[in-house]
Amino acid sequence: MSAAAASDALALVPDVALAAGTHKYVLLRVSEPAAGAAARSKVVVRSADREFHKGVKQELERELRGDPRTAALSVACPGGGRIRHEPEAARTFVYGFSNAYGRGDHVLACELIRRAFPAFEVSYSNEGY
Repeated sequence: MSAAAASDALALVPDVALAAGTHKYVLLRVSEPAAGAAARSKVVVRSADREFHKGVKQELERELRGDPRTAALSVACPGGGRIRHEPEAARTFVYGFSNAYGRGDHVLACELIRRAFPAFEVSYSNEGY
């Protein structure tokens, strides 16, 4: 994969995808294949109605593998928690932790969510599960 193709592949991955309601969330580092130099990457936020945080990660991995333009990208999870996403109230709350991956960087998650939903009230707490 050329550097331009990898960069284009990263651009195809939305920074934020949240399910309405209260669900598990993960921060995911999506990386291009390393080819000599350090691989480029970006962090994305995903929430979904899954039993485990790993299921939210696997959902993105399946999406990436299903598209030949993004199939070579890799995914790592630096942490997670829960998100209460209320589109009708224009409000999102990030909190808690993941037993499998540890506490996500809620500040970073909120920054990404604010960029995706600039009209939303976005807040976080390190409390709760």
